[in-house]
Amino acid sequence: MTKTLLKTCLYELQEKAGAKFIEFSGYHMPVWFQNIQAEHEAVRTNAGIFDISHMGVFLIQGDDSESLCQELFTNDITRSNENFIYGFCCNESGMILDDVMIGKFNNDFLMVVNASNKAKLWGWISQRLPQSCSITELTLTHTFLAIQGPNALSMLESSLGIDCLDLKRMGIQSTTYKGQSIIISRTGYTGEDGCECVIPNELAPTFYQDCIDAKIVPCGLGARDTLRIEKGFPLYGHEISETLSPLITRYPWAIKLDAPCIGRDALLDLKQSNSETTIGLKVDGKMIPRQGYKIVEG
Repeated sequence: MTKTLLKTCLYELQEKAGAKFIEFSGYHMPVWFQNIQAEHEAVRTNAGIFDISHMGVFLIQGDDSESLCQELFTNDITRSNENFIYGFCCNESGMILDDVMIGKFNNDFLMVVNASNKAKLWGWISQRLPQSCSITELTLTHTFLAIQGPNALSMLESSLGIDCLDLKRMGIQSTTYKGQSIIISRTGYTGEDGCECVIPNELAPTFYQDCIDAKIVPCGLGARDTLRIEKGFPLYGHEISETLSPLITRYPWAIKLDAPCIGRDALLDLKQSNSETTIGLKVDGKMIPRQGYKIVEG
């Protein structure tokens, strides 16, 4: 039986722009428009825009939403106040279910999860949801875009009139575009400055085209991957997985074991016995390091 792939509401625009599509996490997603190198360099030197609507953005609401998020999350949720914080969702054995960002916004909580883990995290959270709380998947009705690069924010403000230059790093705010409300955060996964936007589906094609008209380069998942590898950011299913503990990642600061979270007891035990760590490698030449490559001592 042929698998039916999902399409974001930007598919037709991307097709007209010459995108080459691949299957990724059940979606038709652009892997590149021009080529990976050109898009990588555009983000490093100017600005690029990525459609990341295959990812999950969950809205968690209710009287007990803060205590629920703390139960799910290794970082200290009280540090989130109109800003995102990074951390992990772990199982009872202290292994990584996903690396996520959670942000308190208008007394509710936004959780950004990886595309491959949307269904898993949705079920895991739903099983623990108090009667006082609800969970909504915003990416069913909204488009998720990342505008990244040293000039990304200034171009959004000067060309699209979006108030974002004063937004603090990891901060979240609501603003308006074409008379409609959007959510913008000064976050991203490329190692550059920039933002991520949650935009109603009916407005997203206009916003996307306006960014391209402003000379923000459309980019695919190929450049997103090379950018995060160059920066040393992990990707779930590659550098992190449910067989790995967050204690061996580069982010031990995102594990606050004085706060209650699922897997806390296991993590405390693992902290005493852990002897593994993460290291970075510098690659000679133009090769992109990929999972499964052999490492040969020179």
